[in-house]
Amino acid sequence: KASGGGGQVLKGLSPEAGAEAILKLLVEEGVVR
Repeated sequence: KASGGGGQVLKGLSPEAGAEAILKLLVEEGVVR
């Protein structure tokens, strides 16, 4: 899954956009809920 791949996913994104993308992923995975 996405574990350990954060750096690759965030390449080319601003920190804010990256954080938003991670939040979205976590919500979709059911981690935040």
